[in-house]
Amino acid sequence: MLNRKPMNQNSINYFLNQSTVKFFSFEKGELIAEMLLVSSVLAKTGKLSARLATFFYDDLKICLKLAGIDSVEENEISTSTHGNHLEEAYKAFKTFLSAQNDKDDDMAALFDSAMKLTDSRKSSIYLFRENIVTDAVTDWIKVGSADYKTCYCPFNNLLSAEENLASPSVKVFAPFMHKSGLLLKALLQLAAGKSEFIDFSLTGYESVFSDITSEYDCGFCCGPMGYRLDNDTYKPVEVALIDDMVNKVSGRFAVVVPVNYGTASMHSFLQNRRTIVESGRLKATILLPGGFLVGSLVNTLILLFDKKNANHQQISLIDLTKDVCLDKAKSGRQRIALNEYAKNQVIAVLQDKSSDLALNVDIKIIKNDEYNLMPNRYMAAAQINTTSDLGERAVKLADIANIYRAQASKKEETGSSYFEIGAADINASGIVEQPTKEILIGKESSTLKNLVHKGDIILAIKGSVGKVGIITEEHPNWLAGQSFVILRIKEECADWTPDFLFWQLKSKKINQFLKNVATGALIQLLKMDDVKNLKLLPPAKELQEKIVNAQKKKLEIIAKIKELTKELEELENLI
Repeated sequence: MLNRKPMNQNSINYFLNQSTVKFFSFEKGELIAEMLLVSSVLAKTGKLSARLATFFYDDLKICLKLAGIDSVEENEISTSTHGNHLEEAYKAFKTFLSAQNDKDDDMAALFDSAMKLTDSRKSSIYLFRENIVTDAVTDWIKVGSADYKTCYCPFNNLLSAEENLASPSVKVFAPFMHKSGLLLKALLQLAAGKSEFIDFSLTGYESVFSDITSEYDCGFCCGPMGYRLDNDTYKPVEVALIDDMVNKVSGRFAVVVPVNYGTASMHSFLQNRRTIVESGRLKATILLPGGFLVGSLVNTLILLFDKKNANHQQISLIDLTKDVCLDKAKSGRQRIALNEYAKNQVIAVLQDKSSDLALNVDIKIIKNDEYNLMPNRYMAAAQINTTSDLGERAVKLADIANIYRAQASKKEETGSSYFEIGAADINASGIVEQPTKEILIGKESSTLKNLVHKGDIILAIKGSVGKVGIITEEHPNWLAGQSFVILRIKEECADWTPDFLFWQLKSKKINQFLKNVATGALIQLLKMDDVKNLKLLPPAKELQEKIVNAQKKKLEIIAKIKELTKELEELENLI
């Protein structure tokens, strides 16, 4: 076991001042991080005082031996240090650290400093820690994997998961594919006192995924995202990692995936979701806020798998993106921190208790929704289905309105002038104002199907999903942009008015529902089925009259504002 001599924030600051202010460059950032960690490991193992004059590369070999990693050649580390000022700064820091008697061991500060030095924007290394939801998930894994001896964490970037699962009786197997990243992982786990329980190996995807004989008792993976395998153009690495762990891990495990995995209609994602849902092993999914992955605003999803003999007919879908789950004091631009409330809710759900943040959904329902695994989608549907205002009286949008999906406008060299409506052309009141985008279209162009008329309502189904606008005047050359659907009340629904439909679609309840059921990680999309099946209040004469009068009054006010604004501009021009 390590002799845990501390390194506190003062020591770290001293090192950073000596090494980075004078000698820092992004090319040397990884090297400086390695120096900081090696110094810490030497201090904690009681070897520092005997190695004050040694070179960094020699110290690194000592540390890697402690971690069970074969020594690397000097030309394989970030940058050679012999004979330069950075090596002198490193030795000076070791002397400084040896003289310290501080007792506050600040692993968080040590980790944060090392990661900042690597600069994730310019480095392939991506490692991070998180101790709220990770603790809840790894505790669930351990409880359900009694007497587990082996843990599988392939290409894992979330170090706290490995630390939680490793112990004197449990060996964690953690293959990694980048040598510089492997060195940092090993040094960080050495500093944390966990490296002796972790098997570090340098390997690639092909070697790991082609191994079909290894078996493990439990596992955790927050691996690379957004890549495809070199030998399989159509298989994302996330799918390969899930398949690999399903086959090799007999007990519980978890996999962190990008949020688009849970909704994408791409064949490989859809088929993989179908496989894991119908297997009966998927216990729960946890939707995480953007920023859980440090430095990334992309939302992620944790998939929690039970033992091989599990047969879950319901899946618990947990949403941790709500404000009540966030620790705002610890959150910033680069990181969104979760709080203890979020952790306790995850624990409750995994113990089969109720939670306001979760919903248990039958796999038959999930199957009918293209195996969508997003909690907010089902929560929104459940909420609108139980709203007392609707009940059995509810009608579907497709029953009362014709729905036309606008197509991409085809620009032509000649033709008549038309104006294409974008989301920015809808004002705060929902009135569509004069569009700014002008295009030329010929008489026979299919784009003319996008023409809108007085009384039409346009609803954004891409990008600014849920944004709704109403056409209040007839304009012969206005077109809906391709991000909209055009809603036109059916002739047989004479009891409906455009104002009444517009009022409902603009309500906070409907708007929030549409945002919740939207899919897509970067660009939000609404499925046409969700639009067609949108539930609405049937019209009541008294209510419709109030809405029509309110809409009329609103238009009068807007017209008056425009008139006064124009008058004000004219007065200013006189001065």
